[in-house]
Amino acid sequence: MRQWRILHTESSLGWGGQEVRVLAELEWMRARGHWVALAAHPASAIAKRAREAGILFYPLRTHKALLPLEVVRMAAWLIANRIDVINTHSSNDGWLAGLAARMAVRPILIRSRHIEVDYPNRFWSGLAFRFLPHHVITTSQRIADRLATELGIPPARVTCIATGVDLVRFSPEIEGSLHQELGISPDVALVGMISVLRSWKGHATFLDAAARLLRDSKRPVGFVIAGDGPGREVLTEKIAQEPWKDKVTLLGHRTDVPNILASLDVLVLPSYAHEGIPQIILQAQAMSCAVVATTIGGIPEVVEDGVTIPRCPPIWGRTPARPSRRVTVSTQWARGCWHCTRLPSRDDDADEKPDTGGDRDRLPRIVLDEVLGVVADACGGIAQDVGLVVDGVADLADGFRGLGFQLIDRDRGNRVGAHGSSI
Repeated sequence: MRQWRILHTESSLGWGGQEVRVLAELEWMRARGHWVALAAHPASAIAKRAREAGILFYPLRTHKALLPLEVVRMAAWLIANRIDVINTHSSNDGWLAGLAARMAVRPILIRSRHIEVDYPNRFWSGLAFRFLPHHVITTSQRIADRLATELGIPPARVTCIATGVDLVRFSPEIEGSLHQELGISPDVALVGMISVLRSWKGHATFLDAAARLLRDSKRPVGFVIAGDGPGREVLTEKIAQEPWKDKVTLLGHRTDVPNILASLDVLVLPSYAHEGIPQIILQAQAMSCAVVATTIGGIPEVVEDGVTIPRCPPIWGRTPARPSRRVTVSTQWARGCWHCTRLPSRDDDADEKPDTGGDRDRLPRIVLDEVLGVVADACGGIAQDVGLVVDGVADLADGFRGLGFQLIDRDRGNRVGAHGSSI
């Protein structure tokens, strides 16, 4: 196998799903035997983590006044280090590294687009995505389609590669410890969000839904928010007020995402803009955690009504209406395979209800029903009835094959649907 010399560039200072993916790609490519390096702002979160991981680091200076000098400096560095491939990930580094790559002539230039945005200035966007790079990678097909439609990029030059999931790290067999950490009873169902604290992630909608559940639910429910970001101060002030005080816990930045997902009964992602295919949804699906999400961006590509899990329209999607309350979904892991069922609704014969295996097992199903309705109301939409049956590894492999999962049938010890994820 040829060893490629690969440079990833990222001008973002923060730490979120995009930066997590860039670092994961660097580590994966290095593990495959390739030479890798990262160009980023010296003060960025990804620069710190890359240095800790022993990845070669190039300091990126993206100030516009320095752009001509920085382009020449980077082009010389690309030539001196015989770079074969450059993958740019954000706007500023896309321009700087893109122009440097064209000046150096030799490198293959790839531009990644992680989030869905509008293109108000199509001339400059066309230069950035159509003329500078040789190829564009997106995290969802919706983003790829918009690039082709709005910027005229030939479809053959755009590829959608959803972010892969480590099925060893995100295993449904993990036992969560968040209840114990927070000092709450195991009978309390946990509903949570895991995301960067940005306005468009929909934390305000989540808190509105939490307020309604706290008011109306007859069963014990707790709420957690994991993540950090520019919205932390506003969010901290809000949850210190009633009715969220002592009912919603802000966990801050956490590295133990599998532990949090294993502790949650329902993950909520009420985003109203910019999403590609959120990694947290794929990770939750891998861990058999129920999900309620909006229809923004690439979310419908992995959250399909009647096939996977329920979703709600975005906040402007429909006029407010009373949501259906017939949705009950159970997800379990048993003997190496997923088992998801649509349980009887409240209108069904009580004698036909399956054995739930205890109070703790019943809670998530009821709470998911309530959360779906409340979030749908908060989003201004109508929740739809959802039924889902996936029984056995073979069916699971068929259902998740498009997500790039590699699945192992534990009973047989062989891989199924195993074409993996190419990131």
